Amino acid sequence: MRILYPSSFLKFTLLGFVGAAIPILAGLLYSVDSLDRLTRDSQLMVYQSAKAVNGSRDLQDAAATMERAARQYAILGDETLWSAYQQAHARFAKTGAMLNTLVWNGGQWQGLDTLIAREASLQETLAASKSRANSITARTHDFSAVLDDAKAISAQSHILVDQETSALLTRAEKERARVYWVLWGLAPLFVLMVIGVPLLIVKPIQQIDAAIRRLRDGNLNEPIKVNGPSDLEYLALRLDWMRQGLLDVEAEKSRFLRHLSHELKTPLTAVRESADLLWDGSLGSLTGAQSEVVSILRQNGQRLQKLIEDLLAYRTLLSDPHQIRLQPTRAREVVNRVLIDQRAALLAKNIRIENQAGDIEWQADPEKVRVILDNLLSNAIKFSPPGGCIHIRAGVEEHHVVLEVLDQGSGVSEEDRPHVFNAFYQGRQPVAASKQGTGLGLSIAKELAMALGGRIAVKDTPGHGACFQVVLPKAPMKTT
Repeated sequence: MRILYPSSFLKFTLLGFVGAAIPILAGLLYSVDSLDRLTRDSQLMVYQSAKAVNGSRDLQDAAATMERAARQYAILGDETLWSAYQQAHARFAKTGAMLNTLVWNGGQWQGLDTLIAREASLQETLAASKSRANSITARTHDFSAVLDDAKAISAQSHILVDQETSALLTRAEKERARVYWVLWGLAPLFVLMVIGVPLLIVKPIQQIDAAIRRLRDGNLNEPIKVNGPSDLEYLALRLDWMRQGLLDVEAEKSRFLRHLSHELKTPLTAVRESADLLWDGSLGSLTGAQSEVVSILRQNGQRLQKLIEDLLAYRTLLSDPHQIRLQPTRAREVVNRVLIDQRAALLAKNIRIENQAGDIEWQADPEKVRVILDNLLSNAIKFSPPGGCIHIRAGVEEHHVVLEVLDQGSGVSEEDRPHVFNAFYQGRQPVAASKQGTGLGLSIAKELAMALGGRIAVKDTPGHGACFQVVLPKAPMKTT
């Protein structure tokens, strides 16, 4: 499934940061809102608690003042005392009305309306019998009931404050738990954005990196496609344009090699036939100096013919490297065929072979495997000292067949390793090398190994010569 990316890498990065910040901001906003609501409710509760406690206390004080002033007025008949009673009554009524405005979560005041009504009735009765001291004295005992009710209201106010405080603490715990759940709920989204966005950013970069590596390894047949921001997709298009250009260069090189090889082959055949005629005495006997010159002609003619044959083989490989003919392939049989082909070269340098190829059978193209081993063995013979030993190994590691050719030469130098599989590359020639090669053997081996779905590399062998390792898939490959 194609992922829809923004139009540019910069926009995609900014969207990634915004996406990662959204869960954090959402959690912070929810936490701030919860804290703000809890703070407002706490302030309201503290305000109502203070008014309730102070109001109930004022209510109780006003009731006591009214009782005292009424009793004194009944005895002394002083108008000042009656005025004090009226002021206490007004304060009692005002405080009661204020308390009635306080609404608690647990319900309204209980008994406050009854208390206010009882005090108002008592006040009306006292006001009507103001001129009769005996009547006032007879009703003053009713103030005890009012005072008791006022004390009950005061006790109730403390109970309500405790209830509201407990409810507020319970609510605070619930809000804290809810905030934790919200934050934990947003955490997976945050982690998803933090991990997912970098992965989406890295994916097109990895695709570009893989395309560059394929170009470096000479794999030019696979188109370069990148699913990412438009600027990275444009970069992929430019890389694919470069790949097309490299394909054109490779095609031109192949045509050049084909024409060059055929143009050289015809005159070379005439030169070699002429040299052979001189060498076998068909045109008369030769002097010592003439024989030496003819020998040089024949040797260089043979070397030139080998170079042309390698060029033709390399050109054929480049034209159709992936033409694979799968069939049962036995490692020991392939190695034996290669040893027979290289028998003359081995005898010429008195080189001993340690054949450690196991009895392995897998699906591959035996001819291409033979050419790989033939080129590796030819390279090992060239760089091995006379009387040396070459080890040929074949085994299975996991799901791969591993072939190794190890010689006793000077090995591959560090400066030659990055280029040793390049076509026509001539590395440092050691003293043991009997002759200079064409520089195509290892390149052909690499191309064939890649065509078989495997790889070839120089293996580190401290204290020994060069070891070339070929790793091929053991399971059958899908051919096109």
